Amino acid sequence: MKTIKKFWKTPLLSFGLLILCTSSIFLIRSFYNFHINIVIALIAFMLLTYGLLRRAVDSKERITHTFLLLTPFVVLSILAFFQPIIIYAPGLIFAPVIGVLLGYLLTISTHTLARLTIAAMPLLIGFWVYVRFSDIWQDFMIYGTFSNGETIRECPDFTFFKDSVALDNDDFAGKTTVFFIWNTQCVYTPRYLPALKEKFVRFGDEEDIDFYMVNIPLPSDTVGSDLAYLARHDIAIENLTGPTIDELYKKFGPGGFPTTMVLDPKGDIVFWGSVAKIDRTLSRATGTISKHSRRRHQTM
Repeated sequence: MKTIKKFWKTPLLSFGLLILCTSSIFLIRSFYNFHINIVIALIAFMLLTYGLLRRAVDSKERITHTFLLLTPFVVLSILAFFQPIIIYAPGLIFAPVIGVLLGYLLTISTHTLARLTIAAMPLLIGFWVYVRFSDIWQDFMIYGTFSNGETIRECPDFTFFKDSVALDNDDFAGKTTVFFIWNTQCVYTPRYLPALKEKFVRFGDEEDIDFYMVNIPLPSDTVGSDLAYLARHDIAIENLTGPTIDELYKKFGPGGFPTTMVLDPKGDIVFWGSVAKIDRTLSRATGTISKHSRRRHQTM
């Protein structure tokens, strides 16, 4: 009975802090601040763990507190198999668990340098998340893959519109065609626009490559809202209008926005994923890979 009375608050404290940290995820929704969600959870759970374990009388009590602090995340990990919460896992599960472990290590460490290193880990991890992991996880959330996006599969019959003119698969045959599929309300699209501009500058002048924006209209859109959006972001790529989201999913399967689709001259899909990863596909289409290889060979 004394043991229960001594430890019952620990999982409740962990769960309560999780709610506060989760609130920050929804308050800071943009992936520009994805790393902030993780840093908040890391620091908060490291400090909570350190504060609890400092008052523990022996190693057995410290270990008990640590396991009880992890209880909500064991439950959430099981729940992730049945509910669509995996997309929030970095801030909801991974970061708090790492924070608990860091708090435990901070408590048992005796060397000053080790303690300073452990205390700095949330910021170091946050920096890595900002420069690298946020892109990896965002691609996983949108495209459901950690791969480079290259594929070879038959493209279904589709119809896009230029003004009121219908364009189908045959209208894009004979060239490598890049479609940047987007909508005006997607919060992730602005993050990919700099990469899109860079690829357009690099490959847009190639005779055998065409670039198109494909706007998927939303019920909330007004006439001209897509063109106003492109003008605001200084996008000079030709804009087409695609089908509704439901029709798009029926044709190509469910996915996220923005998605970049590349068709080869035969009309097959050779890329499906992030526009930031299309260099290899387009370089292969223009033969620049072999040119670069020959140039490197000549300079050796």
